Amino acid sequence: MGDQSEFVSQKFILMVLIFQALCWQPSFSAHLPFILLHGVNSQCTNNRPTSYMKRLTQWSGANGSCLEIGNGTWSSWFIPLDKQVEEACNKVKGMKELANGYNIVGISQGNLVGRGIVEFCEGSPPVNNLISIGAPQAGIASVPRAGGVPVITLANNILKAGVYSDYAQKRFAPSGYTKLPKHENETVIKPKESSWFGYYEDGNKKKILQPRETKLYIEDWIGLKTLDKAGRVKFIKVGGPHVQMLDDDIKKYVIPYLQDKRR
Repeated sequence: MGDQSEFVSQKFILMVLIFQALCWQPSFSAHLPFILLHGVNSQCTNNRPTSYMKRLTQWSGANGSCLEIGNGTWSSWFIPLDKQVEEACNKVKGMKELANGYNIVGISQGNLVGRGIVEFCEGSPPVNNLISIGAPQAGIASVPRAGGVPVITLANNILKAGVYSDYAQKRFAPSGYTKLPKHENETVIKPKESSWFGYYEDGNKKKILQPRETKLYIEDWIGLKTLDKAGRVKFIKVGGPHVQMLDDDIKKYVIPYLQDKRR
């Protein structure tokens, strides 16, 4: 879900989801700054976040920062998501360059931290767009298997208590969005529709509900339906494996939301 493309042997459709704020006051700057939140098993100095930062900054003309949580890779696994959100919240509040508004680009698990900022970070600068790339928005059907022997060994020991146990929930970040049991050998987002808030029908691992068919959407649990009805949610498919996008797709689907004109 972070830098683990070596685990992906086949191509599938990468889901990109873009949220836009209902109410937003424009910045005096030509381009709003942005922050990038990387996925699990990664850190800001790794190749994928570095590559994304370079391209997004160059092509959009906006200033960007990769926001690190804890010490990077290890923390992405073993700091619970609520604590990651709390740390990210405190950091964005302290970034003066974000005071007039900013955009968030999330990669995989980083999107859940980004959502946490939008939903729970009171008193923080206003978020204009949340650009969600390959996110486990509705959860995943198996625990990610990446990070090498030390991570997997420790993760397995934690999970012996059960993924939903208090012990695991307080010590293992992916336990916050893992829904078991289904497809135990999958290493990335499964089903891929989770990136759009779609997921398996309750009790039926063969039927996948599209985002507008889920109770989360129909009953508007988090405001997704409201944003969608207002034309503020964009569901986008691009070819490629987990969180990998072609340059042309980045320029077409991501860069416009980092530039000065709201869409």
